[in-house]
Amino acid sequence: LVSRTMPVDSIIIADHCRNLATKWVFHVSDPMSCRMVRGLTWKNSLAALINRYWLKRAFRHADAFSVTCDNALKYYREMLGPIVGTKPCFVTTHIGDFALRSETKQELVCEKPYVGKLIVHPGELHKQRGGQAILDSVARLNARGRACTFVQAGNVNRAMEPLIEQAKHVAIYNRESIGLAVSATQLADVVFVPDYSIGNRYSGTLMSKFVYQVYEDKPIVVYSVYDSAKRRYAEKYPEAGIFWADKTRPESLDDALERAFSFDAAKIDRRQIRAEFSAKAVASKFVSDINQLI
Repeated sequence: LVSRTMPVDSIIIADHCRNLATKWVFHVSDPMSCRMVRGLTWKNSLAALINRYWLKRAFRHADAFSVTCDNALKYYREMLGPIVGTKPCFVTTHIGDFALRSETKQELVCEKPYVGKLIVHPGELHKQRGGQAILDSVARLNARGRACTFVQAGNVNRAMEPLIEQAKHVAIYNRESIGLAVSATQLADVVFVPDYSIGNRYSGTLMSKFVYQVYEDKPIVVYSVYDSAKRRYAEKYPEAGIFWADKTRPESLDDALERAFSFDAAKIDRRQIRAEFSAKAVASKFVSDINQLI
């Protein structure tokens, strides 16, 4: 039995079905919310408590579990305590060349009527995911004479709405759509992939969005803390056109964007990094890890 998180329903179902299987492998994926902090609404607090309860049950009952990167394991150990680590664990990254990729229907967006370089962020935008940082960076670059436009292709968090409405050099497609994200990305000069903030010490996520963009042909700017899988991939494969900006120093985003603007997209070579995220490589490793349990 193989299960994964998000939504939590999958954990509940797998926990009830575990006795019907020889082994239960729990793929935790990127960290799901289970942190109790001040300022959460009662709904978010309740969701975090429910997630913590079922995550602990899964870590207790599963025969093994996998995560998308080593830092995700660190996150769960900090959040849930010593129960994490009592069973075998292995890394199973996201897959970039997934089977449905070629079947995604694109949505028509206007033909780049924007000024200067086009920076596209596909996905939901909010403060914890670099929303304020990218608006500030684009404003600074334009003030210095580096013409660029930020395009948000996806939902805008409510707290971000007034900020993005007041910002200059910004265009918004405020709806969730895979086809829209794909179309906007193809028009981009640079794709912006910000990390979700869980603090300044490390990043617990690899993010499927990052892996998907590795299979596109545009320069990528990743915005994360130093201790992150995305920063390590950017440094491991300098030929891949991936540029890291330090989330603890928002002004570093200006330099990363400038470097991405200047990078010749025709020279991007992602053969080696794509090999890490191919369906064949990821599935083969996953099967090999499971076979060691049997």
